[in-house]
Amino acid sequence: MGRSAAGRRLSVVATDQAVSAASSLLVTLIAAQLLDVASFGLFGLIFICFVAAQGVIRAWVGEPTLLHHDDALAGPGPMLSAAVALAAFVGVVLALAGAATWAWHAEVGLSLLILGALMPGLTLQDYGRFLGFARHEPERALALDLLRVLLLVIGAAWVWWADAGLVPLVLVWSGSGAVAGLLTLVHHRTHLAVPSVRWLRSTWTFSWRYMLSFAATQGSALATTIAIAGIAGAADLGAVRGVLLLTGLFTMVQAAFMAAGVAEVAAAPDDRELVRRQARRGTVLMGVIAAANGAVLLALPDGVGELILGDTWAGARTLFWPAALHLVALGMITGVRSALMGRRAIRVTMVIDVVSTTAMLAAVIVGVSVNGALGAWWALACLQVVVAVVWWLVYLAHMRRFAPAPPLEAVPDDLTEARPDRGEPAMTSSMGDH
Repeated sequence: MGRSAAGRRLSVVATDQAVSAASSLLVTLIAAQLLDVASFGLFGLIFICFVAAQGVIRAWVGEPTLLHHDDALAGPGPMLSAAVALAAFVGVVLALAGAATWAWHAEVGLSLLILGALMPGLTLQDYGRFLGFARHEPERALALDLLRVLLLVIGAAWVWWADAGLVPLVLVWSGSGAVAGLLTLVHHRTHLAVPSVRWLRSTWTFSWRYMLSFAATQGSALATTIAIAGIAGAADLGAVRGVLLLTGLFTMVQAAFMAAGVAEVAAAPDDRELVRRQARRGTVLMGVIAAANGAVLLALPDGVGELILGDTWAGARTLFWPAALHLVALGMITGVRSALMGRRAIRVTMVIDVVSTTAMLAAVIVGVSVNGALGAWWALACLQVVVAVVWWLVYLAHMRRFAPAPPLEAVPDDLTEARPDRGEPAMTSSMGDH
C-alpha cells in the first residue's frame, strides 16, 4: 500500500512538473515572438531577478518545509506566515531596485516594481507547491499550476491581441502566478497566514545552509556566463543559452522529483528500505528522462531546431554530445541527493554543493579558454560524471553506517565533523552537484 501510494504521488508530481514546465515554455515563446531582441534581453534580465528572489525564499522557507513534515501536517499557519513575511521583504527590495532602475530604463524599472508588488502572491503559489509535497498532497500542487497556466493563457492571448510590450507581458506573467497563489490560502483557509518570522527561528540550522548552497550555485552560474561571454564572445554564450533552453524541461522535472523525494524520506527518515527505494527510484527515473532528453537533442532535425532557436541553432547543435552526457550525470544524482537530504544530512550536502560549484566554475573557465563553448561543455560534463560518482560514494558510506536520523531540533549549527551516532555522514571535501 505504501509503495502504491508513493508511486501515485510520484505520477502526480511528474504531471505537475510537466504543467509547470509548459507555463515557463509558453512565457518564453511568447516573449521571443512578441518582443524585439533588445526587449527580449531585458525580459531575461527581469526573469533572472525573479529567479534570484524566488531562490532566496525557497532557501529560507521552501526547502526546510520538506524536512518539517510533522509541522506541515499539524498546521501550516506559521509556515505560511513566514513565507508571506519573507516575500513581502523581498518584494520591497525588488521595488526599491525598480525605483533605482527607473532612470536607466523606465520599462525595466516599472517591471521590477510590478514584480515586487506581486511577490507575496507569487510566493504563495510557489510555496503552496512545497506544502503539497511536504504534506503528501501533490494534487494541490497540480491544481495551483493548472490554475496558473489557465490564467497565463488568457492573459497571453490579450497580450498577443493587443501587441503589447514588455511591461504588460511582465504583468500577465507575474499576475497569473499571484492570482493563482490565492488558491493556497483556500487550501489552508483554516490556518491564518499573518506575516510573521517566528517559524524561521526553528529552521535556522537548515535555512542558512540552503542559502549558502543557493548562493554558490547562482554565483557560479553568473560567473560562468561572464566568463563565456568575456573569453569566447556573445555568439558562444548564445549557443550555450540555446542548449540550456532545450534542456530546461529536464532541470525543472529534476527539481520537482528532488522535492518530492526529500518529502517522502523526511516523513520516515529511519525507514532504511524506504530510503534505498527512493534513491533507486529517483536514479532510474531521472536517468531515463535524462537519456531521453539527450537523445532528443541529438536527433532533433535542423528545421525544427532552427524554428525553436533561430540563428542560435547552428552554434547550439555542436554542444549536444557533452550536454547529453551532462544530463545523464545529473540524473544519476537525483535519487541519492534527495535521500541524503531527507535523512537530514544537511552539512555534507551543503559542502558538496559549495565545493562542486566552485570546481565547475574553474573547469568551465579552463574549458572555454581552450576551446570556447564546446570546451566549456566538455569540461563541465566530465566533471559532472566525477561528481555523480562522489555523490554515490557518500550515499553508500552513509547507508553502511545507517543510524536514526537526528531530530530536527538537534541538528547542530556548526560545521564540525558529524558523529556516527547522529546518523549523519562526516563532512567531506569531495565535490558534488546541486
